[in-house]
Amino acid sequence: MEPLRDEKTKLCIRCKPGERGLLLGMIKTTLMNAFDGYVNNPSGTNRKIVDNIYKIGDKAFNTGDVIYADKYGYFYFCDRTGDTFRWKSENVSTVEVENILTSILKKNDIVVFGVAIPGFDGKAGMAVMLDDP
Repeated sequence: MEPLRDEKTKLCIRCKPGERGLLLGMIKTTLMNAFDGYVNNPSGTNRKIVDNIYKIGDKAFNTGDVIYADKYGYFYFCDRTGDTFRWKSENVSTVEVENILTSILKKNDIVVFGVAIPGFDGKAGMAVMLDDP
């Protein structure tokens, strides 16, 4: 998921209170706030860096979290983007679950995703497996 940008300036558009948006962590260039990224994974880090957020040249880290702020400035977690979902305050990797199920069940056609359940925060994991013909 990419942040929304203004067509003219090409800079990111800030969300209004109550609007869902992508959480970006601004990267500061001071020594006290150095950003090293993922350990031993520069390509993974580079995929998460977003340029030109609120002014040309600034940078942010795309957390993959969708949040919203209320009118008082309190933030609320809504969802994860990409190949994870959130259950009981934990991020769950769909790829890791798929790999575990594939190794146990000896099936290659398995897909895992998160499903919202009324009355629960986050999403529960659901796996779909192609049955043998």
